[in-house]
Amino acid sequence: MKPDLTITELNGELHVVADYAKRAYGRGLATFLVTAALVALFGHEHTTLTVLIPLAIALGALTALPVLRKRHSELHVTSRELTTTGFLQGRFRAPIPLEEIQRLEYRPYEYGGEDPDQLEGLYVQTSHGTKCMLTFVTEAEANRVIEAIYRNFPEIPVNSPENRSMLFPDEAIRLNLDR
Repeated sequence: MKPDLTITELNGELHVVADYAKRAYGRGLATFLVTAALVALFGHEHTTLTVLIPLAIALGALTALPVLRKRHSELHVTSRELTTTGFLQGRFRAPIPLEEIQRLEYRPYEYGGEDPDQLEGLYVQTSHGTKCMLTFVTEAEANRVIEAIYRNFPEIPVNSPENRSMLFPDEAIRLNLDR
């Protein structure tokens, strides 16, 4: 599920919206049909068609609604803080003062490991931990957002030398294991 990404720069502020609503209609219809079919399949022996058909439609609609709801993440950056709302991992909504930001980075989807179910997206690292700021954005989209943030707010440390690992610097010897 790839979002539609909109980056708006206005009056010294940056507003980023990642909208997923346009991509969910097929899944919503499939969820509705599967649920209605299962209700009809297992309920036809226990009730009449006048009860079964409305019940199948109602339960199908109830299971499809969460899939069809509008999902989006919004990131708002000002000269003082970075705030995010919307469909995010852990329901994170607290503003982050710019001086607390240590790094902005893209992270791929990861199951297990340090975070039990890390969503793909743009993350911010502070001294308090790492938080997802925009979910389901690709690496290229996250880099577009990071570049826009850095262009408007160069004081934010984005890929600065202080944030790179001492064990794995950019000049590290490559083993060419990807060939």
